[in-house]
Amino acid sequence: MIYANDTQLYLRMQSGEDRVTRLVKLKLCIRDVITWCANNVLIYNSGKSEVIHFSSRFTKTEVLQGREVNGTAVQSIYSARNLGVVLYKHLSFSSFVNNNCKSESLYIRNISRIRKYLKNSDTERLLYAIVTSKLDSGNALLHGLPLTRIEKLQRIQNSAVRLVTRTKKFVITISCHSGLTLVSC
Repeated sequence: MIYANDTQLYLRMQSGEDRVTRLVKLKLCIRDVITWCANNVLIYNSGKSEVIHFSSRFTKTEVLQGREVNGTAVQSIYSARNLGVVLYKHLSFSSFVNNNCKSESLYIRNISRIRKYLKNSDTERLLYAIVTSKLDSGNALLHGLPLTRIEKLQRIQNSAVRLVTRTKKFVITISCHSGLTLVSC
């Protein structure tokens, strides 16, 4: 099933292509989407139309400015949300990891305030439902990221395990860097 308000268009552009050729290709694709909406009795909402250009942070690329296609303004953005994951133009995922860590730390802190009233199994379920499930969402995108970013997520998971086991922070922990797992000693 397709929802008109969730339609996304992906267009790969070769680095050797002329900029004008790239923009014409983009305009044609957007025009096709507008035409398809009109032919299927759907209203195209130009206010929600956005273009993001993913590129390497090491390569200098020109910014795609807002464009007009068939009288419809299409604005250029630096980040886009897709299935709950915010993608930035350089795909570094540092903001995604930082925001995720900040959010999950707050949840862990709040759960720690009521920890003394919870059984271990209840604490485990609560942390899994609120913290671990959010750490797991979008984790396939994190493959190949620098270890410094993965370690931030590992620290959050270590905090969650320490909360369940009622272990102090400076007890020896062994972590596996190929995944986000923890064995607490």
